[in-house]
Amino acid sequence: MNRIKEVLEQKGIKQIWLAEQLGKSYNMVHSYAQNKRQPSLEDL
Repeated sequence: MNRIKEVLEQKGIKQIWLAEQLGKSYNMVHSYAQNKRQPSLEDL
């Protein structure tokens, strides 16, 4: 499992909330959670 997805589930955080906090689109965060893209070090 993707670590980002795992932590979001453990903490009960929605991907849409994380996207808003990062100033990214939901699709971008979803791509991170599905291992289709990797976030930049700045975003981490």
